[in-house]
Amino acid sequence: MPIKALLFDSGFCLQNDPLIFNKTVNYIAKWLQKQDAIKSAKAFKETFFRVDSSVHSEQCWSHIFAEPIVINAVFEELNITKVLTKQLIREWRKYQKTLFKPNPRFRAALKWAKAKALKTAIASNDRAERLHAIVDVHRVRELLDAIVVSEEVRVEKPDLRFFEIVLERLQVKGNEAIMFGDNPISDGACKELGIKFVQVTKYKPPYTMELGKEYEPDFVINEVNKKNVRAVVKAFSE
Repeated sequence: MPIKALLFDSGFCLQNDPLIFNKTVNYIAKWLQKQDAIKSAKAFKETFFRVDSSVHSEQCWSHIFAEPIVINAVFEELNITKVLTKQLIREWRKYQKTLFKPNPRFRAALKWAKAKALKTAIASNDRAERLHAIVDVHRVRELLDAIVVSEEVRVEKPDLRFFEIVLERLQVKGNEAIMFGDNPISDGACKELGIKFVQVTKYKPPYTMELGKEYEPDFVINEVNKKNVRAVVKAFSE
């Protein structure tokens, strides 16, 4: 069966989210100190990462973009009362968006795919605000046939309904698609529908953000770029 569609995860796949995550947490710790809301930036960071890494069962659209369930738990544990959760989240998200940088290698890969008449989509567990900001910074919206983000469709990977939505929007079958992503749990679940899973290893999350079965990748690449995407498509087309 010929390959007709390429699906791309966003977080930890198309940009340096570990760096963005850490920079944002450091910034927020200093911001809280300026508000006289905490005494120790170190204590805040340690508490935040511990609490954030424990959130699995609750719906959490993006660990990177500040989730109320996490921030509320941190505030309660550290007895933070001088700022509101919504104030911190607003500051967090405003600052983080300044860290997004264009990824010309991804854009070149998409342009190659479009020249080959391949359909393309971003398929990501994320907040819609963050995902669409990333798409616009990368200047790839016009090169995508679909943008499927968990917050908008109200279901997230590894739930197979998420991948079914992507396939439906692209009008392709599972064995006609390739999923590029970093996560062998959330992205790897695509294999249940016959989609090939290509693991992207350049940016690794600080801890596992999902629970579930890990899937072996069908192919491994360091980053999403024209050369690697072309090699993957060729390998699965032979």
